[in-house]
Amino acid sequence: MHQTKRRILNSVHSKAAFSAAALCGVAAASVPAMADSTASFYKGRHLTILVGAGAGGGIDTFGRLLARHLSDHVPGKPTVLVQNMPGGGGFKATNYLYNAAPKDGTYITLMIPTYAIAPLMGDVQAKWDPFKFHWLGNLSKDYAGCVASGRSNIKSIKEAATREIVFGASGPAGQTAQHPYALANMLGYKINVV
Repeated sequence: MHQTKRRILNSVHSKAAFSAAALCGVAAASVPAMADSTASFYKGRHLTILVGAGAGGGIDTFGRLLARHLSDHVPGKPTVLVQNMPGGGGFKATNYLYNAAPKDGTYITLMIPTYAIAPLMGDVQAKWDPFKFHWLGNLSKDYAGCVASGRSNIKSIKEAATREIVFGASGPAGQTAQHPYALANMLGYKINVV
């Protein structure tokens, strides 16, 4: 197996956040601090949660729920702010976090977990390296899958490897497209995502 594919598969299998959570708290790579210096760093500061959607939706609700309680669990009890940054289905906020936001622990984002591997799936709009994010935790656990209809006459994953399969998806970066693209890009399946 090609080294990159092995690295991707090992990483995906070892990080439950990629497939087990609906939303993840993610921070861009930063230098870890000691407990006492962490409290002095955050005291009197703002911690910003980037939400890659407009106000009022599900991700925004999760971000505001997290903001309400996060300060109690961060040494120094910073003020936690929510900044909505809609665009690209959440990609704008993630690109901003990775490429422009301060790398000092004052910015985090909520990311749909499948977006973490979007660059590995060939999405050119995803301008981040998922191996350089620090995963902070999960707000929920959702399990996604990839299934073929009984009308396809495909009865096993082994049989699926020998035939083209058509999958419907909500969009090229949507969670409904990620699993079919993973089968195609990492394992060589003949997949047509529409």
